[in-house]
Amino acid sequence: MQWHELEAAPEYQPAWQELKEIIGQLQEFERSPREHGQIEQHLMVRSHALMRALMQAHLDRLAKQEEKQDRVIAASGTVRRQARERCRSLMTLFGEVRVHRLGYSDRRTDSVFPLDAQLNLPSQQYSHGLQERLGEVVADASFEAAVAHITHHTGGHVPKRQAEQIAHAVSADFDAFYAQRAPPAPAPPQVAEPLGVISLDGKGIVMRQEDLREETQRRAAASSHKLQSRLSRGEKRNRKRMATVAAVYEIEPHYRKAEQIMDPQAARPPAPKPIDKRLWASVQQPMSEVLDEAFAEARRRDSSGERTWLVLVDGLPEQLRQVYAAIKRHGRKAIVMQDFIHVLQYLWDAAWCLHEEGDPKAEQWVREHATDILR
Repeated sequence: MQWHELEAAPEYQPAWQELKEIIGQLQEFERSPREHGQIEQHLMVRSHALMRALMQAHLDRLAKQEEKQDRVIAASGTVRRQARERCRSLMTLFGEVRVHRLGYSDRRTDSVFPLDAQLNLPSQQYSHGLQERLGEVVADASFEAAVAHITHHTGGHVPKRQAEQIAHAVSADFDAFYAQRAPPAPAPPQVAEPLGVISLDGKGIVMRQEDLREETQRRAAASSHKLQSRLSRGEKRNRKRMATVAAVYEIEPHYRKAEQIMDPQAARPPAPKPIDKRLWASVQQPMSEVLDEAFAEARRRDSSGERTWLVLVDGLPEQLRQVYAAIKRHGRKAIVMQDFIHVLQYLWDAAWCLHEEGDPKAEQWVREHATDILR
């Protein structure tokens, strides 16, 4: 289609009008100067309206071009012959648009929409782009913050309840995505294999009482609070569920002396970065199941079992018991290592048993014993 035809097409008239209004406002800014931030904000807001008008025009033209068919065969193999024009809404990154298309049905059957399939429209109201943006924000912030981000930075809008449903839906393929990945290519014969690492940690999450495990609910119900509006120190103990956090990655060996680790002034060689790191967590699965997934990921990367594997833990007794049970269950050779940060914490706990709080000798005591442990 030529430019003059596009200008004349009725579907594009709202978009042309929107563009003219944007340019007209910029001309007004020339006569009455504005700061660049005001101009930038004006263009950002109006760009959503322009893009929405363009998308609506495109959808309207597709609807106009859709040809009626004698019959349509559904995915189930059944035939649909009755065609009726239907309309649905679609909330996009630019705002809400309407999708007009033909729906094919017969008695006691759901309608089939060929144009929906062509456009790969979601079954719900929100576009894939809007769902993706929401999922990215929800991963790092609250649902309230995610809803506010969508409202302030896009032309769309998603209520909180729908945001929660979208977040649940977009995470449904997490396990399937990782299960379908091909194993990484082995290193060339002349290149040494990097170390394989399985890291395991626990993170307590404060929960609503009805979402606690049954035993924790009983302990929480039997406890009392010092304050009414918030929990005091120590009172969160029976208000949490433990999430098991696991990571699997490869890393090149990094050799250092004990003094290089403990002396903040010592010269340190650049640390290698993790390779192909997979990180996941679960508050629903028990630790044993998360460990099984971690060892399955390790086997996917090293099916022959020739690589040296390390299991990095914080050293809690139950965690160690589960780790050694998983090593035995999966028949893997692995070196269990305690995270040195946790070792330091244990040393500090011991130091305060031997020294007054704030005594500089405690720091020297910790430094000496930590260095001895590293040697």
